[in-house]
Amino acid sequence: MKREMRRKPERDPNAVLASGVGVLRLSEILRLLPICRSTWVTGVKSGRFPPPLELTPNSAVWRVADVRRCIDQLKPRRRCEPALAAAENAACRAP
Repeated sequence: MKREMRRKPERDPNAVLASGVGVLRLSEILRLLPICRSTWVTGVKSGRFPPPLELTPNSAVWRVADVRRCIDQLKPRRRCEPALAAAENAACRAP
């Protein structure tokens, strides 16, 4: 008989971001920003995005404060706001 794996319930990255404390995994950051994984990794390597905290050789997290600061710096460059609400993921429209 196969054993069922229990998965932890997913956290809402918007709630974590709003709290201002804690850490975010890459999957949570990618739900907040309209970019792909490779763009984030390239940005981290170039210094455009904040460096991670290495928990183990295969696990990294980012401080909420660093991610929030990064999002605030990216906002003026974009033509429109990214959809940060978890329920809304509508396409943005140019002003």
